[in-house]
Amino acid sequence: MVPLDKDRFIQVCGMLGSDFDGERAAAALMATKMLRSAGMTWAELLTHVGIRANDAATEVGGKTSKDNGWRACDIVMACAEHLGDLSPWQQNFVNGTLPFAKRYGASCRLSPKQWAVFHRMAEELELSA
Repeated sequence: MVPLDKDRFIQVCGMLGSDFDGERAAAALMATKMLRSAGMTWAELLTHVGIRANDAATEVGGKTSKDNGWRACDIVMACAEHLGDLSPWQQNFVNGTLPFAKRYGASCRLSPKQWAVFHRMAEELELSA
C-alpha cells in the first residue's frame, strides 16, 4: 500500500468537473487507482469524510454548523420548544432563524454572534447538547 497523496488526489478530483468527457473519465480512473493503491475504496473515503464533517465544526464563511456539542439546527429547535419562556426579542430571534434550521437541517449554519445568542438562551433555559 502507498500512502494517499492528498494534494495530488485533490488536484485529480478537481478534474472531475472538466467540460471534457475524456478528462472527467481519466480523472475518475486516476482517483480510483490512487484510492486502491492506498488500500481504500470510495465508500470508505466518503464515510470518513462524513464522520469528520459531523464531528468537527464545519466552517463556511465564518459560520459554523456545530459549536460546544450543539448542531445549529438542534439548538435552534430546542430554543423554539421553549418560546413561552423567552423574551419577545428572543422569540423573534428564534422565529427568524427557525425556518432556516428546518429547511437546512444538519447543514444549517450560524454566525458567531448568533451562536452567542443561542448559547445564552440555552443556558437560561437550562438546555444541554
